[in-house]
Amino acid sequence: MAQHIPEKLLIATFFTAFTLAPPLTYAGQFGPPEPVTNEGKLSLGVGYFHFSEKLNAENPGELFSARQKIKQNQVYLQAGYGFIKNWELYLRLTRPDLKVDNAFDVTGLGVGGGQRTSDDFKDGFTPSGTLGVKGLLYDGPYLGIGPFFQASLFPNYKDKFRFNAGCSFFIPGCAAAGVAPAVDELKVKRPWDINLGIGLQTKVYGITLYGGPFAYWTGYKARFYIRTEAFGSASRFDETSYREKNNFGGFVGLRTPLPWVEGVQAEVEGQFKNKGSVGVSLHYPF
Repeated sequence: MAQHIPEKLLIATFFTAFTLAPPLTYAGQFGPPEPVTNEGKLSLGVGYFHFSEKLNAENPGELFSARQKIKQNQVYLQAGYGFIKNWELYLRLTRPDLKVDNAFDVTGLGVGGGQRTSDDFKDGFTPSGTLGVKGLLYDGPYLGIGPFFQASLFPNYKDKFRFNAGCSFFIPGCAAAGVAPAVDELKVKRPWDINLGIGLQTKVYGITLYGGPFAYWTGYKARFYIRTEAFGSASRFDETSYREKNNFGGFVGLRTPLPWVEGVQAEVEGQFKNKGSVGVSLHYPF
């Protein structure tokens, strides 16, 4: 009976952390189907993942671009647990940043005088969480096959852009009588990412080569709020949702032991959705 308490406690901790994590954009590496650690054992890891993606707006209107290109840098810590033979549950804690190219492109709105050198949206590193499960359904002498599921939740991101706006931008039909300073605030609300796929692996001289197809669902809400103290404290507001351009991608990678650090496994992986992403990580099983 005592042997089952740590397992139940750890699984409960994983799901509690996932449920209470701040509301994604992007989950990181998948790895091969075979877990790093054995049944009933723990593993710890550290990694870096650079994510790139293109998303389409549901209703861009005049304040949003029809397509947004997003980028993220993730440095994360990972804890894994082999809850049954050849199956692993893992939790990642990370602080990713977020960049959206040309998010503040106000040139098409008849305004100008931007007071920043770049109209890209940028926000710093904020806490987020990723939960995943994977395992081997078939473990043959030359080929292993197994499914994986990985989901991430991220907090809200926010950035501001200051520019000069004419009164006609805020009050349709009014005479263009000069310009006034305005603030354009963009919030990326509750970004999320879900991945589900099949991994295949083979081993060559102790190195695990892996890859496979996966389906993914990615998106977030974008909220623009533009205001000025002139023209009677006028303001404009709009909101839309961005979703993935496609739903299918592929990944490929390798896992290899580090000869100079006993027990440590290194992974290098590339992913392709509608843009390419790449990551590296180190894992140590107990």
